[in-house]
Amino acid sequence: MLQGCSLGCPDCLVPETHSSKRGREESVAFLVQYILSIQGIQGITITGGEPMEQAQALLQLIQGIRESSNLSVFLYTGHEINELQSHGTRAQLQLILAVDILCDGPYMIDLATQKNLWRGSSNQKIYAFSDKGRNEIKEYSQPMQMTLQATPDDWQIVGIPTKDMVDLLQKGFFGGRDF
Repeated sequence: MLQGCSLGCPDCLVPETHSSKRGREESVAFLVQYILSIQGIQGITITGGEPMEQAQALLQLIQGIRESSNLSVFLYTGHEINELQSHGTRAQLQLILAVDILCDGPYMIDLATQKNLWRGSSNQKIYAFSDKGRNEIKEYSQPMQMTLQATPDDWQIVGIPTKDMVDLLQKGFFGGRDF
């Protein structure tokens, strides 16, 4: 997960990633080695913050991973692909072509769905930029699932909740507090 996002989407599920001053900075070389050391993974998913705000470093990360592995790369961006193609930087355009699969567009809670493959809201679109990406889309054609993992000390959402789930969590589980 990347830190830093200037988009400010009103329904963002991870607003704690907006500030570029949070988190910790790591070198691209360290991240490549760390990712390659993880046993049994088939690919990486890059989320935000906003990945396009760190396009050059991400491009280097993907190139480093590609040099030593066959891992697939899936990238989420709050930007729409046509916006990036018209106004993106060179690094952003190269990044688009370097990934296997891209999901574009902001998460919009009023359009939240779990019926579409790998998308949290119906405005988002999936693009495959490689044979590997096209094959993964065919192989993993089941809609997204969302689970809540909770312990007495912590909780974690895996997947993207629907608007009804967010409302339910805020009213019940979190006693009306923002999460």
